[in-house]
Amino acid sequence: MIIIRAFSVVLAACFLLPAGVFADDTKDKLSAFQKQQLETQQKLQHWKLRETQKQQQKQLKEKQVQAQSQAVQQSSVAVRLQVINRTGAPVNVFWVSFDGNLRSFGTIPPGNRPFVQETFAGHTWVFKTGRLLIRDFTTNSQPVQQLVLGAP
Repeated sequence: MIIIRAFSVVLAACFLLPAGVFADDTKDKLSAFQKQQLETQQKLQHWKLRETQKQQQKQLKEKQVQAQSQAVQQSSVAVRLQVINRTGAPVNVFWVSFDGNLRSFGTIPPGNRPFVQETFAGHTWVFKTGRLLIRDFTTNSQPVQQLVLGAP
Protein backbone atom coordinates (compact mmCIF):
# COMPACT_ATOMS: atom_id res chain seq x y z
CA MET A 1 0.00 0.00 0.00
CA ILE A 2 2.76 2.42 0.87
CA ILE A 3 4.41 1.64 -2.45
CA ILE A 4 1.18 2.30 -4.32
CA ARG A 5 0.69 5.62 -2.56
CA ALA A 6 4.31 6.68 -3.26
CA PHE A 7 3.88 5.72 -6.89
CA SER A 8 0.63 7.70 -7.04
CA VAL A 9 2.34 10.75 -5.54
CA VAL A 10 5.15 10.53 -8.13
CA LEU A 11 2.64 10.20 -10.97
CA ALA A 12 0.63 13.11 -9.66
CA ALA A 13 3.79 15.21 -9.39
CA CYS A 14 4.67 14.39 -12.98
CA PHE A 15 1.27 15.54 -14.17
CA LEU A 16 1.30 18.64 -12.01
CA LEU A 17 4.82 19.81 -13.04
CA PRO A 18 4.91 22.15 -15.99
CA ALA A 19 5.44 20.33 -19.29
CA GLY A 20 8.36 22.58 -20.18
CA VAL A 21 10.57 21.12 -17.42
CA PHE A 22 10.97 17.79 -19.26
CA ALA A 23 11.03 19.46 -22.68
CA ASP A 24 13.85 21.84 -21.66
CA ASP A 25 15.91 18.95 -20.32
CA THR A 26 15.40 17.03 -23.58
CA LYS A 27 16.29 20.12 -25.62
CA ASP A 28 19.48 20.62 -23.61
CA LYS A 29 20.50 17.00 -24.12
CA LEU A 30 19.68 17.21 -27.85
CA SER A 31 21.64 20.46 -28.19
CA ALA A 32 24.66 18.96 -26.41
CA PHE A 33 24.48 15.89 -28.66
CA GLN A 34 24.25 18.03 -31.80
CA LYS A 35 27.17 20.16 -30.62
CA GLN A 36 29.26 17.05 -29.99
CA GLN A 37 28.29 15.65 -33.38
CA LEU A 38 29.29 18.94 -35.09
CA GLU A 39 32.65 18.97 -33.29
CA THR A 40 33.26 15.37 -34.37
CA GLN A 41 32.45 16.24 -38.00
CA GLN A 42 34.79 19.23 -37.88
CA LYS A 43 37.59 17.08 -36.46
CA LEU A 44 37.01 14.51 -39.21
CA GLN A 45 37.10 17.20 -41.92
CA HIS A 46 40.29 18.64 -40.41
CA TRP A 47 41.89 15.20 -40.31
CA LYS A 48 40.90 14.51 -43.96
CA LEU A 49 42.35 17.87 -45.02
CA ARG A 50 45.63 17.15 -43.24
CA GLU A 51 45.82 13.70 -44.81
CA THR A 52 45.21 15.21 -48.26
CA GLN A 53 47.93 17.80 -47.64
CA LYS A 54 50.36 15.11 -46.49
CA GLN A 55 49.63 13.06 -49.59
CA GLN A 56 50.13 16.10 -51.86
CA GLN A 57 53.44 16.91 -50.16
CA LYS A 58 54.56 13.31 -50.57
CA GLN A 59 53.67 13.37 -54.29
CA LEU A 60 55.50 16.69 -54.72
CA LYS A 61 58.62 15.27 -53.06
CA GLU A 62 58.44 12.19 -55.28
CA LYS A 63 58.20 14.43 -58.37
CA GLN A 64 61.18 16.48 -57.20
CA VAL A 65 63.25 13.36 -56.60
CA GLN A 66 62.26 12.04 -60.02
CA ALA A 67 63.15 15.38 -61.67
CA GLN A 68 66.51 15.44 -59.90
CA SER A 69 67.14 11.86 -60.99
CA GLN A 70 66.36 12.77 -64.60
CA ALA A 71 68.63 15.82 -64.37
CA VAL A 72 71.47 13.65 -63.08
CA GLN A 73 70.88 11.16 -65.89
CA GLN A 74 70.84 13.97 -68.47
CA SER A 75 73.91 15.68 -67.09
CA SER A 76 75.92 12.50 -67.56
CA VAL A 77 75.36 12.61 -71.37
CA ALA A 78 78.19 14.59 -72.97
CA VAL A 79 77.17 16.79 -75.93
CA ARG A 80 78.77 19.41 -78.16
CA LEU A 81 77.17 22.83 -78.52
CA GLN A 82 78.06 24.92 -81.57
CA VAL A 83 76.94 28.56 -81.62
CA ILE A 84 77.20 30.91 -84.61
CA ASN A 85 76.85 34.65 -83.98
CA ARG A 86 75.08 36.49 -86.79
CA THR A 87 73.84 39.39 -84.69
CA GLY A 88 76.50 41.82 -85.94
CA ALA A 89 77.74 42.46 -82.37
CA PRO A 90 79.85 40.49 -79.89
CA VAL A 91 77.77 38.13 -77.74
CA ASN A 92 78.69 37.15 -74.18
CA VAL A 93 78.23 33.47 -73.30
CA PHE A 94 77.15 32.31 -69.83
CA TRP A 95 76.51 28.89 -68.34
CA VAL A 96 73.76 28.74 -65.70
CA SER A 97 75.30 26.88 -62.76
CA PHE A 98 73.39 24.47 -60.57
CA ASP A 99 72.92 27.18 -57.94
CA GLY A 100 71.36 29.49 -60.58
CA ASN A 101 74.33 31.84 -61.00
CA LEU A 102 75.70 32.85 -64.39
CA ARG A 103 79.28 31.76 -65.14
CA SER A 104 81.00 33.58 -67.98
CA PHE A 105 82.41 31.49 -70.83
CA GLY A 106 83.75 34.33 -72.93
CA THR A 107 82.56 36.24 -75.98
CA ILE A 108 81.56 35.13 -79.47
CA PRO A 109 82.61 37.61 -82.17
CA PRO A 110 80.17 38.23 -85.04
CA GLY A 111 80.66 36.11 -88.15
CA ASN A 112 80.28 32.55 -89.36
CA ARG A 113 82.98 31.00 -87.20
CA PRO A 114 81.25 28.73 -84.63
CA PHE A 115 81.84 28.86 -80.90
CA VAL A 116 82.16 25.21 -79.80
CA GLN A 117 81.62 24.12 -76.22
CA GLU A 118 81.71 20.63 -74.75
CA THR A 119 78.87 20.38 -72.23
CA PHE A 120 76.24 17.98 -70.93
CA ALA A 121 72.57 17.38 -71.67
CA GLY A 122 70.34 19.49 -69.47
CA HIS A 123 72.79 22.39 -69.10
CA THR A 124 71.40 25.86 -69.74
CA TRP A 125 73.34 28.52 -71.63
CA VAL A 126 72.53 32.23 -71.80
CA PHE A 127 73.62 34.59 -74.58
CA LYS A 128 73.70 38.38 -73.98
CA THR A 129 74.83 41.57 -75.65
CA GLY A 130 75.59 43.93 -72.78
CA ARG A 131 72.59 43.51 -70.48
CA LEU A 132 70.24 42.51 -73.29
CA LEU A 133 69.32 38.83 -73.27
CA ILE A 134 69.45 37.47 -76.78
CA ARG A 135 68.60 33.86 -76.09
CA ASP A 136 68.77 31.07 -73.54
CA PHE A 137 69.23 27.47 -74.58
CA THR A 138 69.05 24.17 -72.70
CA THR A 139 70.91 21.30 -74.28
CA ASN A 140 69.22 17.96 -74.90
CA SER A 141 70.73 14.51 -75.39
CA GLN A 142 71.61 14.97 -79.10
CA PRO A 143 75.39 14.49 -79.52
CA VAL A 144 75.88 17.70 -81.56
CA GLN A 145 73.62 20.74 -81.28
CA GLN A 146 73.86 23.91 -83.30
CA LEU A 147 72.45 27.30 -82.44
CA VAL A 148 72.42 30.37 -84.70
CA LEU A 149 72.03 33.74 -83.04
CA GLY A 150 70.61 36.58 -85.15
CA ALA A 151 69.56 36.49 -88.81
CA PRO A 152 70.07 33.12 -90.57
